[in-house]
Amino acid sequence: MRRVPLPAVLISVPAVIGVVWWQGTRDFDFLAAPSATEIETARSRATAALARPSDLFAIERTAESTEPVALTDPPPAPPKPAPKPPRIEISDPGSPAPPDAWIERDDLPAGSFIELASRLESDAHLAWARVTWERVIDLAEASREDREIAVRAVARIRASMPPPEALPDDAPTVTLAIKAPADRLELTRRAADEAARGLEQASDRSIRFVAKVESDPSEEPQLHVMLLPPSQGDEPPAAATSDAPSDPDKIRNTILSSAFRLIASALATSDGLQPPPPPLEGQPPQEALSTRITRRAWATYVAGDERNP
Repeated sequence: MRRVPLPAVLISVPAVIGVVWWQGTRDFDFLAAPSATEIETARSRATAALARPSDLFAIERTAESTEPVALTDPPPAPPKPAPKPPRIEISDPGSPAPPDAWIERDDLPAGSFIELASRLESDAHLAWARVTWERVIDLAEASREDREIAVRAVARIRASMPPPEALPDDAPTVTLAIKAPADRLELTRRAADEAARGLEQASDRSIRFVAKVESDPSEEPQLHVMLLPPSQGDEPPAAATSDAPSDPDKIRNTILSSAFRLIASALATSDGLQPPPPPLEGQPPQEALSTRITRRAWATYVAGDERNP
């Protein structure tokens, strides 16, 4: 392939440019002024071109783009995590756990006791775990959900740590006084003795209960249950009245349910302790007495005003 000589290139390039220029501009008169018609035509074309944007920058409209864009509020900031409750430290969880541990720490929230009780239970320190769960029930300003968690924990630990076999010699005595219809007197006496044993077990065998059943002179078939603790004094005892069942098991459960109501009512006026959480619907009264009234609450009930700080 032969190269084009440089002199030919230098001559042909200006020649091509000149021929093209001459062909394109030979009919134009650049010195004559444009006519009015030409000016108006140019103005119309310019106005039409400015009225329609160039296709280079045009955005295709769709059905969605014709709708106004709704401005939404920015998403709310995530809530700040709640501060952790104060941590309770225990130096020797292997030592005996007194039933009144931390009773003076009513300034601590329920979360502090729950954290410690969970930690102790996971480390198999059940005695200390139980008394810590009891503080959630009777001391802290806990929610109903937290108190139910503590009640279930106490029931779980009591299954592994049953109460003592016998009452101590110096156990205080509470009289379980009952008035029953004459035609159910013997049934009520047997049921009352069983209820007294159930109350002793619920108190962790720290209180002796003595049943005393008398005939109700009224003609209505009702059961009147009263509890007479040592601190009763000369005040008339409160009574829980209900219809008298004819089945021994139902009589026993009625006595135990009445006992729970009487104890909870007395504790509601006690300083320093929260009243026991009410039983769940259908919960056996023996279980409610064993798990919802703490050992410290039993002691407070027996001592009365002598226990209140």
